[in-house]
Amino acid sequence: MRLMASGGEVSCSPEHLDVPRSTLSNHWRILREAGLTLTRSEGKARYMTLRREELEARFPGVLTAILASASDQASASRTSR
Repeated sequence: MRLMASGGEVSCSPEHLDVPRSTLSNHWRILREAGLTLTRSEGKARYMTLRREELEARFPGVLTAILASASDQASASRTSR
């Protein structure tokens, strides 16, 4: 998510996730249909980009708050281990 949030592009089939492809496909479809991401095809591969500017224009500050909360939760999780 951080890569997408910073304007980066991510593969729809990331190697580091141990999730069934059908589950990923469903999640990516929901994000795309909700207007949160753009998807482009390159051969058989698909890549997603977060529509950050559009989200910020429609819901100012929400994405920043979500990312800050996720970062705080990740930090708390690492310290509790």
